[in-house]
Amino acid sequence: MGSVRVRRHPTLYAAPRPGEEAPAVPVPHARVWARLRVAAWGEAWDVHRQLVASRVGVGWSWRPVDLSARPVSPRPPGGAGVPDPREVPDSAVRALVRWLETAVEAVHRSGATGLVSVPGEPLGAFRRRVLAAVVLPVRGAGRRDAATAARALADGIETVEVALSAADRLRVSVGWLVVPEGAMGR
Repeated sequence: MGSVRVRRHPTLYAAPRPGEEAPAVPVPHARVWARLRVAAWGEAWDVHRQLVASRVGVGWSWRPVDLSARPVSPRPPGGAGVPDPREVPDSAVRALVRWLETAVEAVHRSGATGLVSVPGEPLGAFRRRVLAAVVLPVRGAGRRDAATAARALADGIETVEVALSAADRLRVSVGWLVVPEGAMGR
């Protein structure tokens, strides 16, 4: 399956939210752990991403999902059937490998403040964090000077995209995630 080694993980079950009574359906699911590094900055991060796949024509499309608000367990709820992780189609696994070979995580750094983002932190959120870190010193300056200083800080943020395929360590597993129908959107 390409240069990325993909293991199988047991079937996982996402808890329904209150009021969700749709039948449960299995969707291909992947867990990705990576150790990303920007050597020039002397920074490294451990990243964990979860992805789900959906059918697109005759192929598969993988996308990251946030399951933090939906408890996930390896135990099936009340007598539910257990899909075999080996039954995730090989075509879905190949599509996952292709996705991983092109996926990048953007990270940002403010040289002026020394602040560094975490992978996946949007540039706008990082910019606000940088400006919040210097709001007290800027308040002492005149308004025009403060605005100029804030603009210089925001404009001085560097962004680097780190390829998942270039991770120091990359661990990938695939299996089924059983979710209420429609819960993962399309």
